[in-house]
Amino acid sequence: EISANFTSFGYDEIVKTFGIAEANMMGFPQDTLEGEAERTTQSAGYVIIVKKTLDRLINLYKYELGKIKKPVLPVSKSSITGQTIIQTSPFTTADKLGPNATGKGEVWLKPGTTEAKIFQFDHLRTDGLKIVLGAGNHSFLSAVDTLCALFQEHRVVYLKHHPLRDHHDILLRNIMSPLIKDGYFNSEVDTGVARSKEIVNHPDATGIHLTGGKATHDVIVWGGDQRNKPVLKAEMTSELGCVTPWLVAPQEYSEKELKKQVGHIFA
Repeated sequence: EISANFTSFGYDEIVKTFGIAEANMMGFPQDTLEGEAERTTQSAGYVIIVKKTLDRLINLYKYELGKIKKPVLPVSKSSITGQTIIQTSPFTTADKLGPNATGKGEVWLKPGTTEAKIFQFDHLRTDGLKIVLGAGNHSFLSAVDTLCALFQEHRVVYLKHHPLRDHHDILLRNIMSPLIKDGYFNSEVDTGVARSKEIVNHPDATGIHLTGGKATHDVIVWGGDQRNKPVLKAEMTSELGCVTPWLVAPQEYSEKELKKQVGHIFA
């Protein structure tokens, strides 16, 4: 039903209810080329990323139920370390199209390990209520975090939108309406620090996920500057801006690959 809602909502409607608001929030007038470009690229990016995530999660359940065969992922070995390498992307049609079609995702297993469980997420599954504190940089992150908590972790989810992205609520509630009706998902726009504090400290919350800054994380977890005892009772996961380490794995790189990675690191 969620996938059907996504399709029936229509791209033009997404541009009207979401894309225009995104461009306005970023300060691009609608009667300019920049405004037109921003509303269309933001809408297209949202559709592509969120729909791809949803389709992958649907396929995960189909794999488990035996409705479709699990894809065979290419396996190789590093000529330097001898580690087993599993290529995880691209393997679907969607992976092979669009701006990321030239990219390749790999998982390098620990030295001495030659096998891994593929497409199994039992270790992620838990229960309870997960609070998602929506991202300020991209609206699609809030949708993806919500979908993963629902379908990978088997949690009930409550999303509090970022103050800059209240306009995302209408679109997401339309897409997620079957889950709202059945009590698995709900959301609200930001109304201030006091309400946010009440949400993250709700007695039924077993998990909190934040996409934001370290200062916000520290206030939620520690209550301030002290680091002796967390004040937060629930489990906390975070994607914190500007503190993500960049790991360069040892392997044989081409000149083109090195230039691309250097550009990413120093951009």
